[in-house]
Amino acid sequence: MELDGGVHARLDVREQDAWRKAWLVSHAFRVVRYPNEQVLTDIDAVLTNLRSHLATRQRELANRFLIPGQPRIPDQHQQPRNNPPLRRSGEGPGEGSFDGAVRVDWVFIRIPYHRLEGPRVSRPNDSSVSLPHSSPDGATASYLAIDLGAESGRAITGRFDGEQLTLSELHRFANTPVRLPDGLYWDVLALYRETVASIRAGRAAGPVDSVGIDGWAVDYGLLDRDGVLLGSPLHYRNPRFEPMVAELAQCVGATELYRRTGIQSLSINTTCQLLAQRGSPALAAADRLLLIPDLLRFWLTGEATAEVTNASTTQLLSAHEIGWDGSIATAVGIDPAILPPLVVPGTTSGPVSGPAAGECGSSIPVVVVASHDTASAVAAIPATTNTFGYVSSGTWSLVGIELREPTLNDAALGANLTNERGVDGTFRLLKNVIGLWLLQECRRTWRREGQDLSYDTLREMARAAPPFGSLIDPDDPRLLPPGDMPARIRLFCHETGQTPPATPGETTRCILESLACAYRSAFDAIRAASGQAVTEIHVVGGGSRNDLLCQLTANATGLPVLAGPVEATAIGNLLVQAMAAGRIGSLRELREVVGQSTSISTYHPTNDGTTRSRWAEHRDRFDRISATRRSADQSIPDSTLETSR
Repeated sequence: MELDGGVHARLDVREQDAWRKAWLVSHAFRVVRYPNEQVLTDIDAVLTNLRSHLATRQRELANRFLIPGQPRIPDQHQQPRNNPPLRRSGEGPGEGSFDGAVRVDWVFIRIPYHRLEGPRVSRPNDSSVSLPHSSPDGATASYLAIDLGAESGRAITGRFDGEQLTLSELHRFANTPVRLPDGLYWDVLALYRETVASIRAGRAAGPVDSVGIDGWAVDYGLLDRDGVLLGSPLHYRNPRFEPMVAELAQCVGATELYRRTGIQSLSINTTCQLLAQRGSPALAAADRLLLIPDLLRFWLTGEATAEVTNASTTQLLSAHEIGWDGSIATAVGIDPAILPPLVVPGTTSGPVSGPAAGECGSSIPVVVVASHDTASAVAAIPATTNTFGYVSSGTWSLVGIELREPTLNDAALGANLTNERGVDGTFRLLKNVIGLWLLQECRRTWRREGQDLSYDTLREMARAAPPFGSLIDPDDPRLLPPGDMPARIRLFCHETGQTPPATPGETTRCILESLACAYRSAFDAIRAASGQAVTEIHVVGGGSRNDLLCQLTANATGLPVLAGPVEATAIGNLLVQAMAAGRIGSLRELREVVGQSTSISTYHPTNDGTTRSRWAEHRDRFDRISATRRSADQSIPDSTLETSR
């Protein structure tokens, strides 16, 4: 128990407190905070809440550090759902409702020493984090990354000898959403089954020191008070979310919302999804909201927490401190109490336990990595300068820079930039651009029409197509849902007075040149808002394999492009596990390991005067097309989004 003052409201102290909390949580402590005012004016409520926490922790800790052969302690302190939540203030407040009848006199926990040994890693506050069962210094450690993408998932092991990381893919599986009459849903039960299969595959391949899970952002599952899933999670590509952007602005105010969260206004955001679910039985019965990677981690370990890099994408997390913004949660129609406690990357969640341990064949420690796949990918950028930009290129293109503070000014708001949290206390100032989703949907349409064209074939067809042809705005809302993407692209070109592409090669060329122009436009906005120069661009993820896209990006931006690693997300996942185990001490050291473990391809802008002049004209035409589209029709009718399923 610490009695302290208002200094903890300062941003720098809040950041330090977050790291201290991570250290405490990794050593099985729970951190609970109460405002000074509440301690002084309502001490009875504070003491009652503390007793409830002690009762819960008695069971949790006794089970977590259970000596083999001991029976598990049942939960005898279920907290009534109808009790009002304790008022919150700042990071890590008293969690949930409380029962005034609970009494705890003494809590005895027997902790075997061997469960607490392990290498340690320094943190900014000179504290440390330990990972049970981690490999000793000098030995080769083996970590398992489960990386969930919008189309597929993978299990990748990384063997780390202290200097280099060696990757091996063990398991790959499809991630196929399910369309029901009321919309698109994720098959999260299949994802859990494949997660278990991934851990079994990792154990079959050899010793595994820990496992971490990353995935996409914004989508979530709802649990009732018994931890039971309340229906399949909604897919972010859902037409009914589109009108929620304007409704959210009416509830909170667009400027106020941005100043408080720093998050770009998009219909896919968690806030918009929650607005669309208002009044639903599932939301009324919800006791916990967990984003997809956190949900899978909960099923493995029983720990219901929210990792901050992914939590920051929800538009429910404060940009000024590591804490939920309860008033925004209330505005979108949820009880803030369903938002789980927050943890930072590098925290040990606990071992695989309960039925999951039997299914996985092991109680491997689970590490909280940067569970937003982009945060993991950016952590693994082998940059040696602070003035780098990045494009995390996959289904989406995340275009941005890395900073130490959020950028919340009018320029950032006007450009619809987003501030997401990263590893080691960083912020990612970025813009979401629809990415290779456009090409993925084109391939699906062409396959249905009898043309099964690989990405490599399409790239070569695009290379042979005439340059500087038609352009599209990748952020046109009509391009977001699944459907006949080639037809939508032709329609866009027709509406904007351009000659529509006629072949798969011309369509692919149109997509790649449009993406390159969109990247340049995003970097222009980011530089203007942040005041930070960008001297080089790192392209990571699947798009880094497309040499044509990388060269087009260099030409469009006039900057060198460094492509790779392709597996940046998995590498970031694995090396954050190494940080938790004490094998890596900082984000800088992590990036040095990436540089020593991967090969990078460099693309320089074409410098002849004719090419530069034509790209300048091409960029200007892209800007005019984008501006015309936005001003001509800011609100696309929902019926347009439903076409060509």
